Amino acid sequence: MVSKTELRKQLRAVQGDWTVEDEKTARALLFCPQLLFADRVFAFVPLIRSEPDITSILSDYPIALPVCLSDGSMEFHAVQETWKDHVAQRKMGIWEPIDGEIVTPTASSVILVPGMAFTREGLRLGRGKGYYDRYLARYPKAITIGVCRSYQLVGELPSEAWDIPVSHVLAGGTFAK
Repeated sequence: MVSKTELRKQLRAVQGDWTVEDEKTARALLFCPQLLFADRVFAFVPLIRSEPDITSILSDYPIALPVCLSDGSMEFHAVQETWKDHVAQRKMGIWEPIDGEIVTPTASSVILVPGMAFTREGLRLGRGKGYYDRYLARYPKAITIGVCRSYQLVGELPSEAWDIPVSHVLAGGTFAK
């Protein structure tokens, strides 16, 4: 099996126009029962080159967006419907909220999880810093949906004991798990 580092390198090299696929993903999320009944959606503003563009749905739900802290932890801040007015591009090119109260997920919350790759079983390959793994470990009762493009759904991934799988995987607009 290829290493995590090599797999990340291979996935970063994939080029393409993902507009149609990203629209399917956003539409699938818009009508996803888990999101429709969620008390809050813990979302992300995508890194467009490597993550599906889900920004069209971010004003449709009560959302929170992540902030990566210098100690390696992550927290989410509640963001209003006008979320674009409340974010700035920060560390690692990630769009983070500039205000909003810190919120934590409940059993009725949904956490949308970006990744470099996922398996149908929910294993995830992140960017290698561990922010989401540490965060998800703290909130095991929240519903988690890995969101990726179709080329990022792979048969197997190397994993470590600290890698936290997601409960559902949405790849290219279709639920794989």
